[in-house]
Amino acid sequence: MEFPKALVGNLIREARKDSSLTVEELANKIGVSQSMVSQIERGQASPSLETLWKISTILEVPIFRFLRESFDEKIKVLRSEENEEIKILHPNVRYKMLIPNPLKKIDVMELLVEPNSEFIPPELSHNGDEFGYVISGTLTLFIHGQEYILNEGDSINFDSTLPHCFYNKSNQWIKCLWIMFPKA
Repeated sequence: MEFPKALVGNLIREARKDSSLTVEELANKIGVSQSMVSQIERGQASPSLETLWKISTILEVPIFRFLRESFDEKIKVLRSEENEEIKILHPNVRYKMLIPNPLKKIDVMELLVEPNSEFIPPELSHNGDEFGYVISGTLTLFIHGQEYILNEGDSINFDSTLPHCFYNKSNQWIKCLWIMFPKA
């Protein structure tokens, strides 16, 4: 499978224009050359994961918006065997995107947290809000340095700009429904 450079570049360009930033302004904010941003937007270069994260943070767009295929259908069924796991922001967490349209205003995903975490991962932040619902297991979240323990059936909503991470002390996988959406 090849990285969809042209699609990702177009999505970045649209988000940049929606944010009323020039190529030069975005380049300065993320610490790369104007030429690099231009090449990324034209699909001539693939951004590193770090650069993509910086772009999503500056443009206040969830990073997942850039990592999915675009679908034009008004109805799209995503079969479980078609749904790939993404391991990206938190090293102990796997995400399965449940809505495959990058132009939607929300990211709905299944969140799976690995068992027997031996360390607490770094807390990360990004623009938006998050809602989580624990389907199975006991999820420990650290949000802005404070610990929250969620059991099966519990839910949480928080501002994603607060540094946060997911942690699993048990020997079972944790399964959650997770929704991320940018701030209005």
